[in-house]
Amino acid sequence: MGASLYLQEIHGVLAGKLGKVDLDGEKKLHGLMRGVLKLAGVRAVHDVGEGGILWAVAEMVMGEGSTGAEVTIPSGQGEREEEALFGEGAGRILVEVEEGSVGEVERLAGEAGVGCRRLGVSGGTELKIVCGAVKEKWGVGELQKLFHGSLPKALESE
Repeated sequence: MGASLYLQEIHGVLAGKLGKVDLDGEKKLHGLMRGVLKLAGVRAVHDVGEGGILWAVAEMVMGEGSTGAEVTIPSGQGEREEEALFGEGAGRILVEVEEGSVGEVERLAGEAGVGCRRLGVSGGTELKIVCGAVKEKWGVGELQKLFHGSLPKALESE
C-alpha cells in the first residue's frame, strides 16, 4: 500500500515506498501482451496501476457501450482485502477476451513464463466484486454517471 492513491485518499497519508519492479518479469509480460493483442477475440486491455486492480476493473466498464462484470479478486496469505483491491504493484495487466480465446491466452502466458489467472466474466448491468469477505456491486450506469460527471462537478465548485 506504500505510496498508493488509496493510502493518500482514504487515510490522508502520503508515505511509503513503491514495491520493487521486476524488470525481467515486465519484459516477459510486455512480450506476452504483444502476442495477446494479435489474437482474435480480445475486447479490452488495461494496466493495473494507480488505484489498483479494483480501479482498473471499474475503468473497464466506463466506455460507451460497456457492460458490467463479475470478478473475484484473490488476496494473498495474510493480505488484507484493501491491499488486494487497491495495491498498486507493477507487472499486472487485465485482459478481457471472448470465451473462445481464454485457452489461447493461458497457453501464451505459460509459454512466456507469466502468471495468468481468470478473474471472472464480463456482461450484465452491474460490476460485482468479491475479495475475501468483501462483496460489493454497483450499477454500471451509475458508475459511468459518477465517473464522467466528476470533473464538471469539481469545476463547478471552484
